[in-house]
Amino acid sequence: MNRNHTTKRRAKQPVTIDGAGLHILPTPQLKLASIGDCRREMARVYRDARTAKTDTADASRLVYMLTSIAKMIELGQLEQREDKKIIKNKVSEAEVKAALDKLLREN
Repeated sequence: MNRNHTTKRRAKQPVTIDGAGLHILPTPQLKLASIGDCRREMARVYRDARTAKTDTADASRLVYMLTSIAKMIELGQLEQREDKKIIKNKVSEAEVKAALDKLLREN
């Protein structure tokens, strides 16, 4: 059997057992606002994979996505720090300029 890797997976359809349809529960909202939140979710996925609650291939994909989210959070934090440094340096530059102007006027 030759698999075409570009074929999309189809969503699983609800299964009917004894004439009653199974209800699909909504996915719970995860808090992934910090690197620590991502780390905890990665640990949960790891435990689920180790206990065979989650397929290891699916777990690998989830951890990859969580790693990407954590990297974006980290980059956002670095960007905020850099913005603060730039603002602080601009204030310092303005103060230096004012002090130089004052010295030049006195001489």
